[in-house]
Amino acid sequence: MAFCRYCPFKFCQIPQKIKTLFIIFIILSFAGFLRYRALIKSELIFDGDEALIGLMAKHIIENKIRPVFVYGQDYMGSFEGYTVALLFSIFGNSIYVLKSAPAFYSLLLLIFVFILIAKLFNKKIAMLSILFWTAPPYLILQWSLSPTGGHIENLLFVFILFLLAYKYFETRKNAAVLYSFFLISGFAFWVNPFSIFVIFSFLILFLYDILKNKEYRKTFLFFYLAIFFTIGCLSLVYYNIQNNFITFKKLAAFFLGISSSAYHSADTQIHILIFQKIIGMLTNIPLGIIKISKSIILNSGNYYFDGLIYFSVLIYTIIVGLKSKTNFFKLVGLYSLIIFILFSISSRAADRERYILVFYPAITIGIFHIISHLQNNFKKIAVLVFIIIILLNLTKILKIDKTKDIQNFFDKYRATEKFLISQNIKYVYADMYIAYPLAYLSDERIIASPAAGFYNEDRIPSYTNIVSVNKSNTFIFFKDSYSSQALISKLTALNISFKKHTIFDFDIFYDFSEYIEIAKLDLPKRFRKKNN
Repeated sequence: MAFCRYCPFKFCQIPQKIKTLFIIFIILSFAGFLRYRALIKSELIFDGDEALIGLMAKHIIENKIRPVFVYGQDYMGSFEGYTVALLFSIFGNSIYVLKSAPAFYSLLLLIFVFILIAKLFNKKIAMLSILFWTAPPYLILQWSLSPTGGHIENLLFVFILFLLAYKYFETRKNAAVLYSFFLISGFAFWVNPFSIFVIFSFLILFLYDILKNKEYRKTFLFFYLAIFFTIGCLSLVYYNIQNNFITFKKLAAFFLGISSSAYHSADTQIHILIFQKIIGMLTNIPLGIIKISKSIILNSGNYYFDGLIYFSVLIYTIIVGLKSKTNFFKLVGLYSLIIFILFSISSRAADRERYILVFYPAITIGIFHIISHLQNNFKKIAVLVFIIIILLNLTKILKIDKTKDIQNFFDKYRATEKFLISQNIKYVYADMYIAYPLAYLSDERIIASPAAGFYNEDRIPSYTNIVSVNKSNTFIFFKDSYSSQALISKLTALNISFKKHTIFDFDIFYDFSEYIEIAKLDLPKRFRKKNN
């Protein structure tokens, strides 16, 4: 090359592997920059779920607890919490460090995306795939900075499991790869239960392969696979034996849309309730398909047109994958179909945009399967459209700036903490999305329990016990909210005088004329209100 003739450092003479690693390093560095910028410009505000991970990591460091699951979520492993605890111990406790845990796993994810796509197609296409995950749709970036228990980590494990499945199918029944798949599957299931879709799809193909080839003696392998899976999620298994298999009950409750309180109510015939829910869901399949399709189109991309492209690619992946003669692509197609069907009958999946994340591995593989099979000008057009989408993603990422909102968010909590301390108030009741951020941001100088208010998911019972023992009569609710209005009505009806102080959109109720137990206030409960 002419460039090499005049350049003292001849890049073209560097071995191809070194050049590839160098380019990947540059891309990873840029991906890290984008996540850091998004963190300081738009994603520093955090909610009660994220604060829980911060509090849990703090408690791990202080040797107060060794949790198997995220507080109050006996189906979401504490893997991310331990990662944050490790980072806290090295870099100190801060929101930047807290949010860097999922960001780190999102960067690690890029490497496995590159490896898988390179094996499936070629390195040029793999470079395109890593660019997509470098400047992804904002939904991916948002959850790459949201430590809520393992959503981005689930995507990482899905790609790892896909890679192991590919190796297994390519090496034709390599036992070491097979056992590794199920060992990591168990660990992945503990981290985030959504990995079950890959595991279940693989098991179907594995059983089909045995029956097709009439290798019935291989059915004994299921025993060994179950052992390796159990070893991978041993902490989950041990916890559930001790706690009446609560993980599986809560997963069923989530999927069926049943409040977990129904499992503990003496008045509820749970088997009848489950039967009624299943019948209702099955009869609602047509509407469910429309809802999940709409959710994918509206939420998977930054614009309607790219969301429509992703949805079309997903349908393509399902159809082509199931028709493919290659076991790996059958696996991807089956994985996509199972999720699509289950989400279409689930009472909650279509309403929560973060559940759309599980489709992205299949969408990624589908995009590059299409590009690799196109010829000449069609391939050039497809690549051009794809690059335009990446540039639009990049534009959106760089355009977002919520610095003022972030400042107001922290000002509100600082002012609240300062006011409470000035009134010698250390123990309060609040909605969940106020309680846990307040406890975390005050470094637990304020202990807040969400045992009151509409959003009353009490995930740290020890906090509630402390607040209750100290006979707190201080409540913080969102201004003019249902909880705030209900509290005023109850106190007025009981002729109890009180003071109210408003900070931004927080109403702080304190200095009651007499102490009253929280149960006697009969404040609205989230699930009770829903059930009524």
